[in-house]
Amino acid sequence: MYDREFHFVWSAAKYFGVPAAARDDVVQDVFLTAYRRFDQVHYQVSARAWLYGVTRRVASHWHRGVARRTRRIAALGDLTGHVGEALQERHDAARLLERLLAGLPRGTREVWS
Repeated sequence: MYDREFHFVWSAAKYFGVPAAARDDVVQDVFLTAYRRFDQVHYQVSARAWLYGVTRRVASHWHRGVARRTRRIAALGDLTGHVGEALQERHDAARLLERLLAGLPRGTREVWS
């Protein structure tokens, strides 16, 4: 089945919007699912139609996972507040803070350090 239907599943994954970089992984997941569930298939439809449905579900899960990771990364950026800053700006801010702390009396400086 793999040899016969690989190109069809790969094309279906492309049709469902899976980018080329992730398409091989999605196709592999489709055939792993097919292998695990092969004994449950009652060929009321053709193997190709069944694989099309499996590919649709796996692609949907992949898209959902990408959206979830994107939201998590965005939330992390909101928490840190440093995602958009350039490294040079962060370096300059740290140097300025060191100069300001150096001008404070020793006891006060230790509280802030």
